[in-house]
Amino acid sequence: MKLYAQGLRADYPPFPDHYFTDKSQAILEEYQDRLAAAQARGGPVPEFPEDHVRPALHNTWHDTAEAVIDNWIGKVYEVTHHATASCRSKAGIDPADPLGLRESARHRQDETRRYPGFPCAAAQEISPED
Repeated sequence: MKLYAQGLRADYPPFPDHYFTDKSQAILEEYQDRLAAAQARGGPVPEFPEDHVRPALHNTWHDTAEAVIDNWIGKVYEVTHHATASCRSKAGIDPADPLGLRESARHRQDETRRYPGFPCAAAQEISPED
């Protein structure tokens, strides 16, 4: 809506399906009318009614994102805690690189040398028998 108000978008954006309540859509349609009137007379852009619309929005992705971050942090803790707590690591975990990031970067460098244009070229050159 900001792009439309700034003249960087030709049309007022459509409403996503099942996202706004009827009341919120009515508020945003009224804002569209007020914006069009302000643009027609060359006046300033009216204040966006965010405070009236935001309380009715339901954030559907927050819980999922929180679970992903929690699981990731838990895995980092699980892997690194053993490496740092007693100055020894679990079998196969390098305390200097517990997440294997250096090894992964080294592998990418090796593959890039073997297959210029890796990973695309590697996928084309490696046969199913390899």
